[in-house]
Amino acid sequence: MNYELTSHNSFAALLDAAVDSIIVSDSTGIMLVVNPAATKLFGYQKKEIMGKNIKMLMPEKDNLHHDGYMKNYLETGQRKIIGLGRETTGVKKDHSVFPMYLSVGHIKNSDGDNFVGIIHDLTTRQQQQRQLEQHEIEIRKLQEKLAHVARISTLGEMVTGIAHEINQPLTAISTYAQGSIRMLNSKAADTTELLAAQQKITGQAERAAQVIGKIRNFAKKTNIKHQPQNCNALISEVASLAEVHAKELGVTLQLQLSEHPDLLVMVDGIQVQQVALNLINNAIESMTNAQDQKQVIIRTTKLDENTAEISVHDNGEGLAEALEEQMFDAFFTTKSAGLGMGLAICQSIIASHQGIIRFRRNPDKGCTFSFTLPTAVGITL
Repeated sequence: MNYELTSHNSFAALLDAAVDSIIVSDSTGIMLVVNPAATKLFGYQKKEIMGKNIKMLMPEKDNLHHDGYMKNYLETGQRKIIGLGRETTGVKKDHSVFPMYLSVGHIKNSDGDNFVGIIHDLTTRQQQQRQLEQHEIEIRKLQEKLAHVARISTLGEMVTGIAHEINQPLTAISTYAQGSIRMLNSKAADTTELLAAQQKITGQAERAAQVIGKIRNFAKKTNIKHQPQNCNALISEVASLAEVHAKELGVTLQLQLSEHPDLLVMVDGIQVQQVALNLINNAIESMTNAQDQKQVIIRTTKLDENTAEISVHDNGEGLAEALEEQMFDAFFTTKSAGLGMGLAICQSIIASHQGIIRFRRNPDKGCTFSFTLPTAVGITL
């Protein structure tokens, strides 16, 4: 097929105007037409590549197989790129390799078979994609840091109750130890009594260690990692930590765990516990001035095969309607010494887990916060 490239030729005008590179070759791969966008992209003068095999623009792995692909297509009609298009790479005059999207069309004419290749340079797009990915990584790191600060802040608000919880076993240890010393000094120590005292000391030490362990796990800085976690176990553990704060304010915590003991959720455990603890503490504090029985009900429920729900129900003061739209805004707080980041971080964490956090008023008094999590379908621990 004869292509006359003159300023008056409409085909030439189309080639000149095209933003993407266009190359026409014959069935052997010899380049018959190369538009200005192609010569600019590959860094050649037109005279340097006209009449040359198109393989010179390919990396070695494609160069070696090009002739075989063309022959196979012409004989069998089996497509590798022709009529399909795919992302691949090209080689410039300076031997640099760049990403591109290549689509190839087959033209049958009286002179034989020709192929037209349209090449779109993906360099800018891939650079933008890498920048976006890097930006997302930096955002995740910032979210991790902010969530960590919020966890430390939450523990700071609970410090009085935590100190009391740890002080109880320490006081018991001191009492049993002093009793043991007195028995030994009396020179009439009863071995059975001494052994019982040591066992009680050990038990109280383990109790204090468990409290400290929970605090350390909750406070430590971790990388976000979603993995299968037992939903009931996660919430039970965080409820035992919240109980320290609840006892301090005379609030009873009631756990109503899912009837599915092996309910698994695909989550970052520490982050989910952070959300649950924040909601539980908010519920506890909402009942500071309550006259009735102060109770927080914490439920885990399997909504369906793919979704679990955790809810925190209180019978406290509730929230004024005028404030409802602001509750998840950053820096909004009803606490005199609050940072105003708790619920905003909770919402961000649950969104990153493809879940939804909700608020509703209870029919009698108080309110209920709930959030959903994806289940780890088909996974067992």
